[in-house]
Amino acid sequence: MSGAGMGGLGRLTAAVAGVLVLVSGCTTVVAPPPGFAHGVPDYRPPKPDVAKILGDLTTLDPCSLTMPADFGAVTAKPMSFDECGISIPGGATISVGMVDKVDTFQARGTPTEFQGMSYSIYSTPIMPCGRLLLFGDDLALSVHMLAASGEGAAAQCDKVAEGFEKMLKRLKSSPKSVKHRTFPPASFGRVDACAVMPAAVVSALPTVRTWPSKHTCAWSDAGTQNELRVSFGVGELTDLPGNAIEVAGRKTEKLEEPMGDDAGCLLLGAHQVPHGDHEMSVLNLVRKGVKDAAAVCDQAVQYANQLWPVLPTP
Repeated sequence: MSGAGMGGLGRLTAAVAGVLVLVSGCTTVVAPPPGFAHGVPDYRPPKPDVAKILGDLTTLDPCSLTMPADFGAVTAKPMSFDECGISIPGGATISVGMVDKVDTFQARGTPTEFQGMSYSIYSTPIMPCGRLLLFGDDLALSVHMLAASGEGAAAQCDKVAEGFEKMLKRLKSSPKSVKHRTFPPASFGRVDACAVMPAAVVSALPTVRTWPSKHTCAWSDAGTQNELRVSFGVGELTDLPGNAIEVAGRKTEKLEEPMGDDAGCLLLGAHQVPHGDHEMSVLNLVRKGVKDAAAVCDQAVQYANQLWPVLPTP
């Protein structure tokens, strides 16, 4: 090979060697200074915001929170504006959706976490094997049995537990399945029970108890223990013989309630929303130490004569 060729080969070899040096320099690993690196904590997804999922409690559709099949049932229908009733085999009814302050529920167990949400177990004689979904400002949404008796009671309570867990899974995975109602202008669903009551009616009952949905309100007196409760919901009157009366132009059903040394009276006022559901206003008066239920009903009718006229009319 000529001298010129040898010189060119030498220059090429030197160039390649320079490139290798550069590449080698690029792949050099530089260690971080001591104390610079930090451990990466385990990722934990955010817990479901139950209050946000439920939204406005005054318009929440309780029947959208779950599916009847979750409890081994076929159908569900509103029991009120705030509760959905699911009838299960065996004659029992499961109530879903009632929201109240946690402290109003007695016999609560230690909170348990499931699907990132907290719940408690509770049970009373009239609401056995209940579950409370805890959320927001010390609020709880109840799922409970209205009646459970006989040999099938344990199996019925198992359905409450199973259906409740399925409800929580659905709230987490499909929060948009929760629906809200748009009440027509004449609907009782728009009425705040505490705000609509004439002040003169409850002047002797200074203690007021409110509910988050605003569809129920109660007034009481600590001294006499008398209580007046008003609520609004869906449903039709039963038209039982002897119970039908008219109060302030509104068809009303009167039910006397003797209770030993005490007595109560229940008035149900009919309301038909144009192109909508049958609704009702409910006035319940309980007087302690008064055995005459008829006399208590006379007083309740006086209250209704002042309340019914200020309610929406069809």
